[in-house]
Parts: sequence; C-alpha cells; structure tokens
Amino acid sequence: MRIEIFVVLSAKPNKPELEIAKRALIRLFGGLTIIPNCKGFWLNKNGKIEKDLVEIWLVYADFPQIKEEADRIHVESKMQALTKVLSLIKQATHQKSQAYALNNKIYFI
Repeated sequence: MRIEIFVVLSAKPNKPELEIAKRALIRLFGGLTIIPNCKGFWLNKNGKIEKDLVEIWLVYADFPQIKEEADRIHVESKMQALTKVLSLIKQATHQKSQAYALNNKIYFI
C-alpha cells in the first residue's frame, strides 16, 4: 500500500511533534521518505487561490493478505496507529483537516 501524507508547513508547525510523527511512522512501517519543498494550492471560501509550503511524506506498507482473523487485526491495528499519527500531524501543523492518500485515493481527517 502506498501512503502519502501532505504535511503543510506554512503555519509554523510544532517541529518536535512532527519529529515524533516521523519516528512513529518509521517504527510502524519500517521506513519513510520525505519529499521536501512542494507547493500546495487550494481554493479558500471566497474562491481565491491560496498557496502553502508542503512536504509529502511517503510510506510503502506491505500488508498481508487477510486470510485469518489475526491478519485482519494486524492490518486494522496499523491503520488505527496511522490515524493517530495523522491526528498528531494535523495538530502540529495547525490545520483544520489533514490530507492523506491511500493507493492514490485522497482522504481527510
């Protein structure tokens, strides 16, 4: 599974909390790649285009085929842990929502 996390850096993020999130992802999935210096664009409520400085955090996770209940529990527990890390990133970056993609399908928390 390809996991992309779009980390907005425009609002002076809490760097120690982001370091905790990075370490958590590395422990959880075994690795993390950060693509720095990206620009993100979005429409505000008035239809004006806004710009943010963004990093893309990329993780490749190898989940087992769910054959047994233990496999399902393993996958669900990793996804629950990912949700907690995403919430930490959202808090650290002072965002109203946190964007991430699983296998190129976008989600927000």
